[in-house]
Order: sequence, then structure tokens, then C-alpha cells
Amino acid sequence: ARTLGSPDRGILVMAVAAMHPWMVRYGSEGRGHSLLLLCIPLLLCFLILALQRGTWRHWLAVGAVSMMFMWALPGAIFWLIAINAVLGFWLAAFWRRDIGWMQAVGIQAKRWMIINGAAALVFWLLFAPLFNQMRATLSEIPALAGGPSFSWLLDFWSLASVGMPWSPQNPESPVALSVIGERIQGNLLPMILAGGFFIAVVVGIVRSWIRSPASATLLIAAAVIAPLTAFLTARVTDTVMHLWYAVSAA
Repeated sequence: ARTLGSPDRGILVMAVAAMHPWMVRYGSEGRGHSLLLLCIPLLLCFLILALQRGTWRHWLAVGAVSMMFMWALPGAIFWLIAINAVLGFWLAAFWRRDIGWMQAVGIQAKRWMIINGAAALVFWLLFAPLFNQMRATLSEIPALAGGPSFSWLLDFWSLASVGMPWSPQNPESPVALSVIGERIQGNLLPMILAGGFFIAVVVGIVRSWIRSPASATLLIAAAVIAPLTAFLTARVTDTVMHLWYAVSAA
């Protein structure tokens, strides 16, 4: 919490997470989602420490968490792509400042590439035997075909913020709640919370940018760029992107 913002905000985040329906569900299951919930903040934390201190131990921690990240949920690769792409642009932007900066950033960039390459190699050695089976499953099962509509983005945000989709997913079920369904019933609280959460995220990113542009850039990559990348990839490849898998990474 101190690395990504401040301890008091960390306590607030833990309090909100303790009441969030999806956090409660995934945090209590012995599945990859539970490990992913730990890996994302750890990855951001170790990346910031590695950039600030530049030691091998912090970069090794980045590599270990990255490998665990993919092992927990291979579909979460979009978050790794977004975070590392933004980090690469950030390093390139600082590389041309002056000779001193070029040498310092060049060393860190080399360590970043070495660690990422090693983590990818370890993951691929473990995952390769499953690759053909996964590819066959995606191509042969009709239920896994069909890219998401643009309403997916609104449902994604609503699930991540208040724990229920924006639009009704199963209108016939009395327990399948949605923000629109609750509004029809006269309950405006989910809609207000979703809007308030959006405002809080924007304000938090702005304040984080003022305190530390590097931390804010990584948060933007994890909270904005990664979900958009996953959504666009699913649309282009015409592949189902289940909301509950994306929400676990958000």
C-alpha cells in the first residue's frame, strides 16, 4: 500500500475488497483466480521497487510473480502485455534524457528483458504440453465462439465496481441481479455506486500521477489498457470473453 499509494488507502481498499461479492467468491476458492488476486498487486509493487532501486533481487521478484501470474490464469496475459508495454514506453522515454540516464536506464532495461524472457521460458516449459489441447478446445466447441459486443465493457465495469452486470444476463432468474434491473425495481444504489467508483478511480489515477507518474502509468495499464486489449482481441478473433474471468483480473 505504501508503494502504490499510502497505508491509509491500502486499508480502505482492503475494507472495500472484503465486501465485494467477486472478491469474496474468488478469494475463498482454491482456483487460479485466487492466486491472481495476489499476483497483480505484487507485480505492480515489485515493478515500482525495481524501477526505484534497480536491484537484481527486485527484478527477480518481478520475474517470479510474472510466471505465477500466467500460471494462475493464462488468459490474464493481456494484463502482462499491457503493463510491460507501458513500462517499455516509459523506459524509452527516459532513456534519451542524457548520458547518465541512458546508462542507468539501459541497465534496467536489460534486466527487465532478461527477467521477462526467463519467466516466459519457465512458463512455456510448463504450459507447452497443454497448448494443443487448449487450441483444439477453442476451435471445436461452438459455445466458445462469438466475440463480445460493446455492452461487454459496461458490464465489465459494473461487475468490477458493484459486483453485478449492468444489463440483465438472465431476466428469468430472480437471483440474477443487474444494475438496470435494480433501477427498474426502484433501487438506484448500484447505479450510484458504479458512478461513484468511476469517479474515485479517475481521481485516484490523477492524484497518483501527481505523486508518482511511474506508479500512475502502471495503474492505468492494469485498470484501463489491459481490459480494452482483452476486449479488442476477443472481438477480432471472434472468441468468447467471459466477464467473470476478466473481472478476476481487474
